Amino acid sequence: MEGNNFVVIFVILYFVFAPLLIILLTLLKKKIKMMLNGNRRERNIIQPKPSLMRIIGKHLRYTLREARVNKGPRPRFILILTYLLGVFLIILTSRLELYNISIGLLFYPYLLVAYSIIVSRETLKKRDKKIEKLLSVKKERMGLIGTPQTLNQNEEFQVLKWADNNYDPVSVRIFLPTAFDELQEPFFLEQFSLVFGVEGSRWVADMTDPKHPGFNYNEGIATISMMKPLPRMAPWHEKYLLNPAIAWSFFPLALGAEKGIQITDPETGETQHVLGFDLAGEAAKVAEKAGAIVGPELVAAPQVLCAGGTGGGKSLALDTLIQVVN
Repeated sequence: MEGNNFVVIFVILYFVFAPLLIILLTLLKKKIKMMLNGNRRERNIIQPKPSLMRIIGKHLRYTLREARVNKGPRPRFILILTYLLGVFLIILTSRLELYNISIGLLFYPYLLVAYSIIVSRETLKKRDKKIEKLLSVKKERMGLIGTPQTLNQNEEFQVLKWADNNYDPVSVRIFLPTAFDELQEPFFLEQFSLVFGVEGSRWVADMTDPKHPGFNYNEGIATISMMKPLPRMAPWHEKYLLNPAIAWSFFPLALGAEKGIQITDPETGETQHVLGFDLAGEAAKVAEKAGAIVGPELVAAPQVLCAGGTGGGKSLALDTLIQVVN
């Protein structure tokens, strides 16, 4: 009976000893710092140094939820199975009354913490740099919600999705300051694309987000996402005419990164944005009837193809009114 009591005690200690020791060390460090510095506040108010517990928790969460490797089992399986192995060993050694080994196994979780840090360190370091850059771009091109004294990253933006490398953002929810309006939207997206675009990809308003699609100025929330780079050439194909979402009066001219008529490529299953000229004004109705998402500002607008040699003045059309003479 007494042996069973020791088993229970060691198992409980196995679960609580490591985090309690980290908490005690954190409190002791804070106490020593206060004794040395008095009640002086930290100079770095915007980004105060995180506690040891927060740092370890950050690495463990990443390892358990997101960490991936090219070959072999996922790190979270290794972490969980190794942790459970420690439980088995501490039960076994305490039953065999090998208490010295049982006491040593109380420090076993620290090996798992070290493994987690090794797995996640480089990726989280790159991710932190991206987050700092996100904050910098928002501050310069849009403005911040909080003041430098009360700045909170989670009140400025949330990264909804990371790329396959786990450190490049591909979907971000941004909280809009009151001074930001629709006129600034395209310039902000252009700057965001320059900084965070990958291989020619663009950032656009995400109208497919179920909670906060696009820029919602009433709620002060915007969801943007990175579009895949367009192909250098889109060969003509009958799928752009025979799709149920394409009206007979719609003349496809190009593929866009956003807006237009969204159709699904039957070969790849990817979403394509078809831009063109609506001859009879029926394209939007047909597309909506077929369940396709439509960008009305482009569907109903004529598209103009400007061709010419280098230096011929093609770019002047961007700033010059073009008149059509019958």
